[in-house]
Amino acid sequence: MADLVSQRIFQGAILLLLLVSPAAAMLNPAAVYCNGLGYTYTMEHMADGDYGYCMLPDGTKADAWKFYAGSSGERYGACQKAGYRQEVSSDPALCPFSAGCAVCIMADGSRVPAAEVLGLSFEETSCGDGTCGVPENAFTCPADCGSGDRDNLCDGIRDGRCDPDCPEGNGDPDCGGLPSGLMYSAGLAVLAVAGAGLYLFLVRRKSP
Repeated sequence: MADLVSQRIFQGAILLLLLVSPAAAMLNPAAVYCNGLGYTYTMEHMADGDYGYCMLPDGTKADAWKFYAGSSGERYGACQKAGYRQEVSSDPALCPFSAGCAVCIMADGSRVPAAEVLGLSFEETSCGDGTCGVPENAFTCPADCGSGDRDNLCDGIRDGRCDPDCPEGNGDPDCGGLPSGLMYSAGLAVLAVAGAGLYLFLVRRKSP
């Protein structure tokens, strides 16, 4: 109950910032985190207020703030997807917008907020302001987001940069891999050449 009260207080503080000062305008961190992972954020209107949920890949819906905090849907969070271990932190320096947030444990032992690992910003953005923020990407706002930037879009354009949004480099010719079709063809070609070489070797050995 105490956690719920604390969460509501933080949410109220964020709403107050939105109402008081345009300069402090910011997006809903829980919604940005959910959408930034490629999931769908939804709102449900209840008798006691509005609640946000993040629709996860397994078909379940998680309380968006709990998902952002890392206490729900951990295996679908940013840390897990990036291959890092996750823990929940209540450090205000790491979690300025909530009572707790998911943080990723880096290889050097440092702790980085999961949202930061995704390169997310909670500040409101508009195309042309020089910041590539949700929901902008290289196609919808090329003025702010360049090809190969972390913008939740695997654009597959050859630009000399391995797009971090392409899973394991698949789909980007700059990531050192070949598209699956070309990879298959190349594999067949290698096997054919190896088979032909082995055949000629055996034939020559049998020749008097």
